[in-house]
Amino acid sequence: MKESENATQKSRWMFFSERTLDYGMNPAYYGDMDRPDGHARITGFCKDTVDIYLRVREGKIEEAKFITDGCLYSLAACNAASHLAIGKTLHQCLSIDQRSIIEHLNGLPDDHAHCALLAAATLHKAVIDYVLKN
Repeated sequence: MKESENATQKSRWMFFSERTLDYGMNPAYYGDMDRPDGHARITGFCKDTVDIYLRVREGKIEEAKFITDGCLYSLAACNAASHLAIGKTLHQCLSIDQRSIIEHLNGLPDDHAHCALLAAATLHKAVIDYVLKN
């Protein structure tokens, strides 16, 4: 392999933090939920669709799950949003945004930052769905 090809290969892997790779390859919160207290589905401009399901107890997120047809970065971002939401109040969940998801993942490539935005927007919409039902 030429030196320039080797450098290009290395730079591809530098886009993955260890957490992003783990969350994308082994998403702990992936799956749907029977009778969720809050649910939202959003399709992003990239055509990835995200569903987030919430179980709420005593004003806090007890369980969060998601499904997406998106890429590894979408999986990682949705898993991060779910992880960050669990144990938080509904109001605190509304402060989980694109930046906090990217920070939790220790970074995302610029061309995939929208995955974190989509995850945050879907989480917010699921919280609003719960509030409107109750």
